[in-house]
Amino acid sequence: MGIWSMHYLGMDSMRLGGHLNHQPWAVLLSLLIAVTAATVALRLAQHFGTSGGSQRRWQVVAALALGLAVAGMHYTAMAGLQVQVTTAEMSGPRQLAQTQSQATLALGVALVSSLLMLAALWTLFMDRRLARQRDATREAQIRQQELEARVLERTEELRRSNAELERFAYVASHDLQAPLRTMVSFAELLDRRYTEQLDDRGRTYLQHILVSGNHMKHLIDDLLTYSRLQSERRPMMPVDTAQLVPRVIDRLRGDLDAVEADISWGDLPTVMGDSLPLEQVFSNLIGNAIKYQRPGTRPQVRVWAEPDPEGWRFGVRDNGIGIDEPYFERIFEVFQRLHSSSEYEGTGIGLALCRKIVEHHGGRLWVDSTPGQGSTFWFTLSVVPVSATMLEPA
Repeated sequence: MGIWSMHYLGMDSMRLGGHLNHQPWAVLLSLLIAVTAATVALRLAQHFGTSGGSQRRWQVVAALALGLAVAGMHYTAMAGLQVQVTTAEMSGPRQLAQTQSQATLALGVALVSSLLMLAALWTLFMDRRLARQRDATREAQIRQQELEARVLERTEELRRSNAELERFAYVASHDLQAPLRTMVSFAELLDRRYTEQLDDRGRTYLQHILVSGNHMKHLIDDLLTYSRLQSERRPMMPVDTAQLVPRVIDRLRGDLDAVEADISWGDLPTVMGDSLPLEQVFSNLIGNAIKYQRPGTRPQVRVWAEPDPEGWRFGVRDNGIGIDEPYFERIFEVFQRLHSSSEYEGTGIGLALCRKIVEHHGGRLWVDSTPGQGSTFWFTLSVVPVSATMLEPA
């Protein structure tokens, strides 16, 4: 329609010594040719424009079809044109004016056509650029979806692997308890009844059996507790730590009195949690505070709580041997010990168990320490929501 309109407007703008008469059949036929051939060209370009190796061939065919649209429309319109001369030959000044008018019209048409062509080329360039960007975005989205799918798959595999490992640890530890108890019981019986019949070396061997057996028993008990945390989760209830901590200290009273430890605690809040695992956390942290004491120094342990954006932040501080900063995270890994069992008793599971319990309660556990001055273990717990304030604290 644009080419057809430009042709007839251009013809009617010419200045001649006569009139231009357009035959109606030619006008309609030229419009029909232009629209039909242009439509065919566009169809070819759209349908075969992405057909791989034959893309350029179909582009040439589409260009020829568009050329036929312009040429067929133009020459059909010219065939239906009649010029009727009405005036004599123009004089020199009038002929010059007409020539200048025609030159101006030609320049105008050429300028407008050039601008339209440049606009079309710029549109084509931007369209291809946007198409490449869309393709790149689509490929990035596909890669992102594939990556997310792989991450979900690996996460699920890791979850299943951890669950199977925990079940294996639970079953293995449970099955090991019976023969281990039998071995330790017979070793204790042998120590009570027949120790006088053994020489010094035999009694030393027997003591090694008893010490190793008891250490293995404690290790299995801790491993069972650690693996049981994942499968046995009880509902959270309000827990009054002001009553829980004194219970833990009463159970540790023998160990505290043995080293003449000075322990104190401040006002402690009520939190949401499971009382038995939380007792384990306080018991392990306080037990470590008196176990890793500095030689010749009376252990001093303080337990307190303070408000925190996450709820409540608890602190257990001691004046023991302390921990070097590079080991702040290592001590929370299973079976990771900074000292040999001959220096300090333990299974290497206690702090890992504490962190897992705190994380199951939605909190965090970390340590600040200075070697030779002591350590402070921090952990966070949630506050009691308003809806649970009517429940009786555990």
